[in-house]
Amino acid sequence: MPRTAKLEGHLSSDELQQRHLKCEHRADRTRWHALWLVSLGKSGNEAARLVGRTSGWTSLLVRAYNESGAEGVETVKREGQQWGGHEAALRWGTEEETELRKALLRPTPEGEVWTAIKVAAWLSKRRGRKVHLVTGWRTLQRLRQSMQLPRPEHPKAASADDQAAFQKNTRDAEEVTPSRTQ
Repeated sequence: MPRTAKLEGHLSSDELQQRHLKCEHRADRTRWHALWLVSLGKSGNEAARLVGRTSGWTSLLVRAYNESGAEGVETVKREGQQWGGHEAALRWGTEEETELRKALLRPTPEGEVWTAIKVAAWLSKRRGRKVHLVTGWRTLQRLRQSMQLPRPEHPKAASADDQAAFQKNTRDAEEVTPSRTQ
């Protein structure tokens, strides 16, 4: 049987429920919901499953709540702060966002298209610390960008001369074939 997570007595179960119900921001609401479920006696794994998160996420949340109370829960990513060891994908409305949008209009320094890996590398260089690939991908998604690549060619595709010869032979065959509309 899974071990039940223990919460410090910062807030009662009813107070946690009220914070969950009154919270306007989705991420904060999910955190308060998970804490409320743990306060009702659910295990960390079960609370995580019910709110659509991982058990590791719930462990970090419970630890932050136990150490700092409600302030530990309200340190949210949307303000560009770190929570539970994770970083914000991009600080919105800052010069970082403006610079990245300008950079995405041009090819990468290597002359290639922008990918999640390239965005993560750009953010890493700018911030002076490693940024995960997923952060680069989420940043592209939030900027409504996608990797634009031409369709791949078949390795045994016909050359331009072979294609022209085929089209010429096809037209000649159409002229010779009698029409069936009689």
